[in-house]
Amino acid sequence: MAREPQIAALPAPARLRGEGAEGEGKARKGRESGSGTAFAGALVLLTLFGIGTGVGLGLTLGEIAPPAVIARADGAPASAASDADVSLVRMEPVVANLVDPADVWVRVDGALLTEGVAPEEADALAARVAGDTLAYLRTLPLARLEGATGLAHLREDLTERARTRSEGRVREFVIESLVVQ
Repeated sequence: MAREPQIAALPAPARLRGEGAEGEGKARKGRESGSGTAFAGALVLLTLFGIGTGVGLGLTLGEIAPPAVIARADGAPASAASDADVSLVRMEPVVANLVDPADVWVRVDGALLTEGVAPEEADALAARVAGDTLAYLRTLPLARLEGATGLAHLREDLTERARTRSEGRVREFVIESLVVQ
């Protein structure tokens, strides 16, 4: 004799039987208001944490500024002795062909921000730096001049070479215009 499998009957859900519909709605409302309160509490806690972190970083990093910057921010005049002998010396445009591709030319109009250079020496210094700039530009491929980083690297390299050529009297090489064709 073969046995027939027994099927266990599961109880029907309460909402199908018509029981507990009101009780379930109250429980759902209780859960929703509890989750809203928890969310608001978490939001307040994270906001306070963010404010505390910002204040802590502000106090820590606020101490790093050099005294000259703090004095200028407070409205105190900068020392006249440090900026009295600073001058801007314009250079003649430098035109050079690049190493790769050889048929591409570059023109750099620049100026030198100098310290402690007499007006009589300024033109001779600008000519020496222009010659060094021409020699440097002839060694560059076009790829080194592309994009914002290429321009920033060119400016840094020209500033370093001008400082070396002037024995530290050039503070910065200012690129006024750069044309590549």
